[in-house]
Amino acid sequence: MPDASIERIIEENKDSYYRALRIAQTSFQTTPDWNAWIVFFLRTLSKQCEVLARKVEDRRMHEGKQEVRIYDYVDDDAPMFASMFRKRLKGYSSMGYEIYDPEQEPLDLK
Repeated sequence: MPDASIERIIEENKDSYYRALRIAQTSFQTTPDWNAWIVFFLRTLSKQCEVLARKVEDRRMHEGKQEVRIYDYVDDDAPMFASMFRKRLKGYSSMGYEIYDPEQEPLDLK
């Protein structure tokens, strides 16, 4: 969707972007500390997913629509990614979406 730009989200959070970047850059002389940058980037991606989900929800309400599909991919071997994914699933569920994963049993989102 062209109207869900990650660049716009970064621009809206410019102060946090530069703070995270400074923390990472100043640590290069010793052991690089990527944590602030990674957390900023993941939060930005999470926000973009929220924006996309709202836009899809808005478009879902059009007369004649029968089905809406959202594909959400995650590396569930990383605990932070898995946690963020579960939060998004709860959000999808709260908007009335049915969560379907052909490889797993239905998810308990409570």
